[in-house]
Order: sequence, then C-alpha cells, then structure tokens
Amino acid sequence: MKLFLKRVGLFIICLLIAGYVVEKVLEQVPSVYYDKYDYIVSHLDDIKILALGHSHIADGVNMIALNDSGYNAAIPGRHIYYDMCIVEEFAPQMNNLKIVILPLGYNFQYSKFHDVRQKTAMRKSFGYIWPEDNKFIPALDIIGGGETLWRLFKNQNEMQSLDSLGHQHLKKTDRPALWNRSEPRVPSNLKCDLKNRDTYIQYYKRIAKTCLKSKLRLIIITMPAWHEYYEKTTPDGIADLYNIVDSIRKVNPDVEYYNMIDDRRFVTDDFFDASHLNEDGALKFTDILKNEILPVGSFSR
Repeated sequence: MKLFLKRVGLFIICLLIAGYVVEKVLEQVPSVYYDKYDYIVSHLDDIKILALGHSHIADGVNMIALNDSGYNAAIPGRHIYYDMCIVEEFAPQMNNLKIVILPLGYNFQYSKFHDVRQKTAMRKSFGYIWPEDNKFIPALDIIGGGETLWRLFKNQNEMQSLDSLGHQHLKKTDRPALWNRSEPRVPSNLKCDLKNRDTYIQYYKRIAKTCLKSKLRLIIITMPAWHEYYEKTTPDGIADLYNIVDSIRKVNPDVEYYNMIDDRRFVTDDFFDASHLNEDGALKFTDILKNEILPVGSFSR
C-alpha cells in the first residue's frame, strides 16, 4: 500500500512539473494569442474599430486597407464567449473606440466547444477561463498546452501571415486542392444543440448590452461564402441567423446586421476555401466595409 501511495504521489509530482514546464515554455513562444492581447493592451486609446470573432473575420478584414485606426483581434476557432470577455473587459477602457465588428457564422450557434488547446491559449494570453473549467490548472490543460506547443512549432506560418494590424493573410497560391469541399455546419442533435444556441445568444446579448452602455456601434456580419457552400445551406438555417439578430436587438435595438453569405460580388478567385476569403477577397470585403457599411450606420435585412 505504501509503495502504491508513493507511486501515486510521484505521478502527481511529475504531472505538476510537466504542467509548470509547459506553462513556462508557452510564455516564451510567439503566438497570435499573445500578439493580439499585447496590441489591445498597448493601444487602448488608439483603436477606433475593433474586429473580433473567429477565422471568417481574422482572414476577411484587412485593417491596413481600412486605414481608420482599426485592429483585427479575431482568432481562428475562437468561441463567442471569449469575444464577450474581451468586450466587457476592454471596451470601457478604450476611450476612442467607436465600432465593434462581430461575425455570425452559419449554424455556429449549434456548435459544441471542446477545444482544449484554445482554452489553454486564451487562459495564458488573455486570462479568461472557460465557464465550466476550474480556475486551477486542470490536468487536461497540460495536454492542451502540449498540443498548443506542437501546433505553434509546426505552424509558424500562423505568425508569419499576420500583419501589423492583426489580419491573417491567406494567399491564393496556398489554397488547398480540395478547397471547395467544406460543408456548412449542420446541427447533429437539435434537442441538445438548442441549449448551446441559447447560451450562444446570451453571450451576444451581453456584448450588445456593453456596446449600448458604451455607446458603440455593434456591427454583426455573416461573411461571404462560395456559391456552392451557400447552396448547401437550408432556408431554416438562414432564417435562424435573422432570428438570432432579432433576439440580440431586444437588448440593443441599434445592432446592425449584414448578411453577405450569398454576395455574388465575391467570385471563385476571392476564396481560400469554401467559407474563407483569401487576401484578395479580404481586400474586396474591406473595401465594401469601408465604403458601404461603415458610412451608412443603418442595418440591412
């Protein structure tokens, strides 16, 4: 029995040491998470337009081309929960912030979130803890940290493709061979997923409330998709995008929504894959953002 307890104790000690090592190494490795956190913190009074969300915005909004003191703080795969945390923490501190831009992806509201790597990276960089996780470092965080390290070392191009204002450039020449095969997200278990949907909307509502209180324009955009991607969506799925926005407007009636998923101004050469814009498509979208959406100030249906 004593031998067993010693081995258990030794295992726990080794686990703690491994976690500590992973934590310290992560602090030294460059990543988009640290880069974007550092930019926000060091430019609180400079940012007028803050773009948040996941890869659709990270790849699709070129703030340098926008040329209006904006910053693209979106990170691929990021859950709306973390965007809510960013808005609630930083918006009241950003004296010159005027506009917050968020994506609304097709059927993203039904997604379950189990990305241990992102939980680890967001906790380390921004200090945000996923609601269901313990504030102390869980054992799984070591796994997430190890996976984060592996991906960071393996995919240094993630940082190399990032420009000074946070846009992640996707080159047309790097487009994968099966770029047109991605399918729209479809809920697998509607009864279970409705709970995810309700939580998802609550996070948007909290963002909307903060924007209303801080007198900020909140612009929500469903980003352009390749026409064959759009053709695989369902009428109910598209209608639910508007239902979500209507629900958000109950707490902030000034929320603007632009559904551009089937905007045929975007052609094959504008896409990196079926639902992400390449750097040329991002320039086209940013031009529309600059000349059509930002000056108007009214929402479109």
